[in-house]
Amino acid sequence: MNEIIKGKQPTEEQLFYKRWAFASLKESISVINDVLKIFITINIALLSALLGFYDKLPISTTIKVILFIILLVSLVCSIVGIYPTTKRIDPNMPEEIKRYKSRKIKFKSIFLNISFYTLLMVFLIALVALLFGSRKHSNTSESTPRLSGIHLGFVSSLNRTQMVGYSDLILDQLVKEIRK
Repeated sequence: MNEIIKGKQPTEEQLFYKRWAFASLKESISVINDVLKIFITINIALLSALLGFYDKLPISTTIKVILFIILLVSLVCSIVGIYPTTKRIDPNMPEEIKRYKSRKIKFKSIFLNISFYTLLMVFLIALVALLFGSRKHSNTSESTPRLSGIHLGFVSSLNRTQMVGYSDLILDQLVKEIRK
């Protein structure tokens, strides 16, 4: 009972990692929110592209609808995850604050993971559909939009000004091909 407990002072490195852990814990909610904001932007961009090029995509309508639904699920999860929640907490009760913040991190992390994995599913499904759907599509009588007459082999030898002008030419050609 009367034993003396001996210990040694933590090293500077140990103190550094301890401070880093506390700072990371404090910043985790804002980091999750930042990633969810990025996911919202990506989801909206992909939904816009899917709807904007709906008729031009060489994949089946069923796959397009599946991609649309999965993107909507991802977008909704990102919005729900970023939505601010509040609760009355007694500032004199650190354990209550810790429980609240831990629950909030878990809640936001669930929606972050769902949004991430649904986005990953969209990319994988789109990749498989484009790879295998384009083979099927090229065997039909429909022609897939292509950039005829544009050769990109010499682009690496262009300087910045030439490359900007050349990219404008490519974009103009793309717009013409899509409008056909």
